[in-house]
Amino acid sequence: MSPITRSAACSARRGFTLIEIMVSLTLLGIVAGALLTTVISQQRFYLSAAEIIEMRDNLRQAGDLLPMELRGVAPAVPGEITAMLDTALEFRAPTGASVVCTVSLARTTITIPPLALAVRSGLTTWMSPPVQGDSLFILDPNGALADVYRGHAITSNPSVGSCPQAPVGFTNSVAEANAGVQLSIFPPLSATTPVGVPIRFVRRVRYSLYRSAADMQWYLGYRDFVGTRAPQWSSIQPVSGPFLPYAAGGLGGLNFTYRDSLGTAITALIDANRVRRVEMMVRAQSRTAVRTSGLSKKITGYYRDSVNVTIALRNRP
Repeated sequence: MSPITRSAACSARRGFTLIEIMVSLTLLGIVAGALLTTVISQQRFYLSAAEIIEMRDNLRQAGDLLPMELRGVAPAVPGEITAMLDTALEFRAPTGASVVCTVSLARTTITIPPLALAVRSGLTTWMSPPVQGDSLFILDPNGALADVYRGHAITSNPSVGSCPQAPVGFTNSVAEANAGVQLSIFPPLSATTPVGVPIRFVRRVRYSLYRSAADMQWYLGYRDFVGTRAPQWSSIQPVSGPFLPYAAGGLGGLNFTYRDSLGTAITALIDANRVRRVEMMVRAQSRTAVRTSGLSKKITGYYRDSVNVTIALRNRP
């Protein structure tokens, strides 16, 4: 091969120059940096959006839970509301319902249908079974006077009882009749209360803002009270949160306001029978700083939101 041919072949096979490589790497770095910046920005957006969604879900849970519990409260009944604080509310919450199957001669023992029936459904239902120390309200037609729900205490744990079969009772077989629930109550049932009237089971509960020892965050907590249990109050359990810490003046994570029919605020427990509606304000803050444009944030970058719920009590005189 001649020198000229060899030189031409070498020229055809030569690689990139150093300048070309540097330019290519610089351009590649610019493109990669732009892509990485976009990915990081999108990741921050989704993390911030997830924080906000979680916080708003917690607010909605609190805003949905309390109205369901409170609407069944009858403030005119003595002992129905037992604590009215700015960050805690204690009352008798409905836990179940049934009807009276039988009444003993002394009118201190009643039976109710079993939970499961082959034909009829919903005669007896409860979120938690009644125990000694719970309360119940039984409708009393009260003769010629106005109907009234009378309160009774359950004096012993429920036992197996007999609920008669149809057509005179509420069950459809011998097995169902023998699976009734017997309850001992005090005071005795009134003479004007017949078989077949409805029953409302209730239990004293407390909702309050508390600080968890596990993560030092503030939550809406739930406890229930059973007089014959040791300890009488159950351990507090979080039902929603976390929320903002406690702050005086109603500026913390949870605040209750109690009002009468004219909208006047009620602060004394002695006036609990005048409560006609309960206002609840719940406030929360994102766990971390939010890096999403278009949202109102604190100077520190944390996003805050709140829910304000007004609960009208249905069982009013």
